[in-house]
Amino acid sequence: MTESIPTFPHPVAQIESLVDPLRHARAEHRRAPEDTSIRRARANELAELEARLDGLLDRWVPDETDREAWRDHIRNGTPAPADDLDPAPPIFRGTNEIGSRAEVRPAEDGDYDLFIDGRLVLRLAGNLRLGTLPGPLPLADMRWEETSDAPADAFAALHAYLDAPAEAPWEWARALYADGLIDADFGLTDRGRRVLRRG
Repeated sequence: MTESIPTFPHPVAQIESLVDPLRHARAEHRRAPEDTSIRRARANELAELEARLDGLLDRWVPDETDREAWRDHIRNGTPAPADDLDPAPPIFRGTNEIGSRAEVRPAEDGDYDLFIDGRLVLRLAGNLRLGTLPGPLPLADMRWEETSDAPADAFAALHAYLDAPAEAPWEWARALYADGLIDADFGLTDRGRRVLRRG
């Protein structure tokens, strides 16, 4: 089994996936005759899609101006707002004994790229297996200890959520996703499991 990576569905892709269904539902609702079961069914469908959109926007788009820009994009076809959430979060991030920093990220072709101190140094095969158990990772003739860049408060919120699952701490979702610890549905990735087991 290969590494579980948080690249699909990307949060922005989830939002984009609602664009066409919402536009279609709006058009169908407008065309439906007044005071009919068809119009009521279309209204219910539209309300469900809009509720899904609002949930995704609340979870993944922190700025209200950007949320309104997304709504305008869906309603009026204006450009979608730019988003800085990394499309390929790391499946490994760590440091070695001399303080260098390594990251392994998914590449578009299904392989992985190894970056050391921000520079691409090696292409790794797509069958890379890191598993869920923590421990040093040998890469490029060096040993790397896995680290996390997530803020301490985000990490604490993730721990608390896993200890007593209730509503996920979505306010930290972007930071945890960007660090490769969770996927777009707030599920732990293999990297997240390793980092949590390291403590």
